[in-house]
Amino acid sequence: MKNLHFYIDYEKQQDEQFAKRVERVLKKNISNSDFTVDEFCNLVFMSRSCLHRNLKKLTGFSTTELLRQYRIRVAAEMLGKSSANILEISRKVGFCDYCYFSKCFKKIMKKTPKEYLADKREQRLSRILQYVAHTSQQCS
Repeated sequence: MKNLHFYIDYEKQQDEQFAKRVERVLKKNISNSDFTVDEFCNLVFMSRSCLHRNLKKLTGFSTTELLRQYRIRVAAEMLGKSSANILEISRKVGFCDYCYFSKCFKKIMKKTPKEYLADKREQRLSRILQYVAHTSQQCS
């Protein structure tokens, strides 16, 4: 039993190291629209099939799906925080074609980038109004 516990801990540790390596590669190459699966494999020191198998086990996504998911999630985060426009953000996350970016964004986030941005602005405005209302009540 003790050996099995060690194996599980070792496997978990290997998965964490692998996940960190993958994340570093994704962060470094997010704006590179020419970033390929083959380059990804080289940077994480794995064959294409081994990378695919490990990513599928760890995330449930294929290599291509994970790259797309990661780019869209970062874009969503940027839309919520940045003053850059949607086209600029789509380029910053490695999409050359705005229509394709919008299609992928809607598929993953269930909203178009414009709808998502409008919702984020509405949420920000709502928080500001709540804050103003709260502080004005305290002043009274």
